[in-house]
Amino acid sequence: MKIDEARLKDLEREQVQLSREVIAYDVRQNYDLVAGVDVAYTKGSAYGACVVMDKDFKVIESSLSHTRLNFPYIPGFFSYREVEPSLSAVESISEFDVLMVNGHGIAHPRKFGLASHIGLIL
Repeated sequence: MKIDEARLKDLEREQVQLSREVIAYDVRQNYDLVAGVDVAYTKGSAYGACVVMDKDFKVIESSLSHTRLNFPYIPGFFSYREVEPSLSAVESISEFDVLMVNGHGIAHPRKFGLASHIGLIL
């Protein structure tokens, strides 16, 4: 799976444009349920996992997803590889107050990493 240079330039512009829509704020407030999402890979497949825990670290809910890989690993474009399996896992969860994403957000070079991408979609 290969992405040509013109497509990467389009995605760079998209990241810069979408980064302007991200609203960052401090979430250190009262919250009850924290969810975390991550993705693992094997043989052309991506597996998303989301787990929700309460303040006592009790697992409240979890979800798994399986998708085919549709984007190669290219530094700076990680979210395009992981957004689909991540969202598939997160969208199966009934509720959470805070979502932790294993990926950059505004710390991304174009201020639009995986965490920003997922946050903006959700």
